[in-house]
Amino acid sequence: MLRNGRDELNMATYPLGAMLRHCPVQVEKKLDREGKAQEVIYSKRVDLNRWDSKQKKMVPASIKVSTSSPDGFPSQEDEENLLTLLCLSATSGQLSSQKLRYNREDLLALQSMTDGGKNYASHQRTVERYHEARFEFFNAWFDSEVREYLKEFSIRFISEKGSQRKKPGQKDPACFLTWSPSFHQILQSSNLKLLRLDDLFQLPKGATRYAHRFLDKRFCRGRFPEVSLPLEELARHCGLSLSQHPRKLKQTMHRVLEELSRRGFISSFVFEPIMQRGKRVKGKWRAIIRKGREESSPEAISETEATAEMPSAEGLVKRWHHIFRHLEIYRPKRGETEIAQEILERHGPERAEQIVAHSSVVLKEKWSGAANFRAVMDYLPLIIESLEKK
Repeated sequence: MLRNGRDELNMATYPLGAMLRHCPVQVEKKLDREGKAQEVIYSKRVDLNRWDSKQKKMVPASIKVSTSSPDGFPSQEDEENLLTLLCLSATSGQLSSQKLRYNREDLLALQSMTDGGKNYASHQRTVERYHEARFEFFNAWFDSEVREYLKEFSIRFISEKGSQRKKPGQKDPACFLTWSPSFHQILQSSNLKLLRLDDLFQLPKGATRYAHRFLDKRFCRGRFPEVSLPLEELARHCGLSLSQHPRKLKQTMHRVLEELSRRGFISSFVFEPIMQRGKRVKGKWRAIIRKGREESSPEAISETEATAEMPSAEGLVKRWHHIFRHLEIYRPKRGETEIAQEILERHGPERAEQIVAHSSVVLKEKWSGAANFRAVMDYLPLIIESLEKK
């Protein structure tokens, strides 16, 4: 059952449980007409930067979490308990329903836990926290339907919750929760991906599990077998503090990736120094990680077969050089592959192939001497405009 887990793409990107732990709590009191405190709101705000492919630079973004309790902010344990609830929704055939009915035996069995009060209380605390918390994403939530980051996006995950006293011999679920309309709509969209929870829960807690979720998203079911990004960016997605010395940060990430390699999730990894104008930038590295073995469940196999003919980032680059430069053999550069991957993520496989095929029409007029796939990104708006006029 754990092989058929689910993960939301934005939730896999941001390790909120770790990020929130280092943020100060802001207290806001809402007063009534008489000046008395009517409601107290506790909030934490995570400020971060992300790469904007349109502006071709890092842009500011932030995530704000508000709740009515000072200890009501979700932790990493809460994030994983939420994954368990999503997995239960999928395996029990309730993913299409806004309401999830469950009992403690089914819930704890997914994580191989005993029916103890401590473990069950942890799940109930998770439901309580996600019921109370409100999440606000500023330039940080990617919408798969419009294929861009939303300027502002606010969401609650659980709108209702409840339980009933279980009578002796009763087999009906003793608890229920109702996903919020916004989150339920996300569960029905393409923002959801498969995630093998049995692999995740076997890993040490902390950065290793965050790294597994983030890399599993970036590998995208085997379509992108290699991930390349700056070490600091990878560390941030793993919930690590960037205030530590670069050498120590590198050592920590080495231990995390070594564990994933030992488990077979990745096949290899290497840290290369970042170069600028032919010189090495002190304290800056780039992590290059290759995907390891893949053991597919029946459900995963059907999705793999469905995407078997989809183009890879490397394939798009090779095809462009073949069409535009008439090269039969070409070895894509890392920067070209990253740009192709961005186009695939933003526009989808079918549209990306159309863009590459039509790019030669625009580039022959605008930049006939282009020798790098980056030219496609530089003239992407004109290529899309010309493509839509066909």
